[in-house]
Amino acid sequence: MNQTSEPEFGDRIGVVVSIQAELAEDALARIAAAPSGCGLVELRADRMQPKELSAVLDACSRPLLVTLRLPADGGGYDGSPARRRKMLEAALAGGAMIDVEHGSDCADLAAAHPERVVLSDHGSACRADALEPLLDAMAPSGAWLKIVPVAETTGELGALRDLLRRAGRQRLRLAAFAMGGPGALSRLLACAWGSWGTYAAERPDRLTAPGQFTAAEMLDEYRVGEIDPGDLIGIVGSAVRGSPSPAMHNAAYRALGRRPRYVPLEAPAWEELAGWIFDRSPESWSRFAGFAATMPFKEPMAGRCVELDRIAAAAGSVNTVRIDESGRALGFNTDGPAVVELLARHLDLAGARVAILGAGGTARAAASALAAAGARPTLYNRTEDRARSVAAELGVEAGGLDALRDAPWEGLVQATPLGKQGEMALDPELLRGRAVLDAVYGPSPTPLVLAAQERGLAAIDGFSLLVAQAVVQFEHHAGVRPDPEVMAEAGAAWLQSRSAGAS
Repeated sequence: MNQTSEPEFGDRIGVVVSIQAELAEDALARIAAAPSGCGLVELRADRMQPKELSAVLDACSRPLLVTLRLPADGGGYDGSPARRRKMLEAALAGGAMIDVEHGSDCADLAAAHPERVVLSDHGSACRADALEPLLDAMAPSGAWLKIVPVAETTGELGALRDLLRRAGRQRLRLAAFAMGGPGALSRLLACAWGSWGTYAAERPDRLTAPGQFTAAEMLDEYRVGEIDPGDLIGIVGSAVRGSPSPAMHNAAYRALGRRPRYVPLEAPAWEELAGWIFDRSPESWSRFAGFAATMPFKEPMAGRCVELDRIAAAAGSVNTVRIDESGRALGFNTDGPAVVELLARHLDLAGARVAILGAGGTARAAASALAAAGARPTLYNRTEDRARSVAAELGVEAGGLDALRDAPWEGLVQATPLGKQGEMALDPELLRGRAVLDAVYGPSPTPLVLAAQERGLAAIDGFSLLVAQAVVQFEHHAGVRPDPEVMAEAGAAWLQSRSAGAS
């Protein structure tokens, strides 16, 4: 390694990007391509031969952290203990830092080279009764410490914040964040809580641990080194890591010189969130200024708000929450107004017949807003009883999907998930109105949008709806209108990067 002295980091490293490679040529190219803002590059050398690692050490000029982790510790090294130790010692001799697992046969290297070794633990429970004794056991080494538990729920992350606070009081160098989807938020907040670093992936298709963000996301989109944990907006849903909304909102905040961060809160069930996301007590680690809600939490979120706007109250569906100065949750629906705005560009909504496919949160909001605008919406759903039940609540018409074949309409809103995987949401022969809006978005137009365009209808894609509702949502959260172009460009770039990473 082209270093003659030990790396000097002070007590903070920042973003560490993880790279997994077998050949030196590949590793060196990927190390060179890692964002310059990364304080350290972790080379996962589990599958490397000693000569390949040696070639990397000889040619690499960036600060490097070498790991060879066993399968039991989440790695892939399957060679002999002697060879593993020899490779780690060679990395130290070559000027790199190394990572060794607490309790392993190489853990003694931490006490022998405390300034050059990360002593780590992976997979413990994310609870104070598990983490506190672990820190006590690892601290005497004097090395850089890293504790990465598995979070079962996002609510457990408070234990990590408390652990990092304690390490700070004891002047210990500790990196701590949680694995898994529920732990993803801790990767963003770790440095703000006092962690010496947080780990990231090269690209979306090269994750080295569940719950990772890419280094570019952490540095450019979330700017993790500048996050204020008390100034957060959370997007809440069951699959929010697949949403471009954080990129869009964070770009708009950045363009206006505002500090809030829009961060993902992913959970499979509402019960995992309901107990803590509205906690405003002084000891709470999660003092959010507001939320965005997506599937399937728009309806339960409405039930937690003390006040709803007209469309949210009519639809029983909230996608935007603002926490006011007294801690009250105020609920809004920006999906419905966005549907009205987009359709009104192509139709006179007064008396217009609008067919709505679906009966979920987006369909409810669209029907409520369109009815308020003077249109005549009708819900069509695969389960007709569901459509009629929702329609009765909203005061609109309903029918089964079969009824749509003979139903006249000027506008159509497709508000089901169909089309996300490239499937056709509706028989193209039924596209005989004037305007079609498909709420599904992606890097390319859905088959329904393309079919509508081919038949000469005004076709509105889901990305246009996403931007339109995001602009209004941002206004509720920030009190100022963002530049729609800034949000659209950031969202489109995010979708394209994900599409490229998957190909």
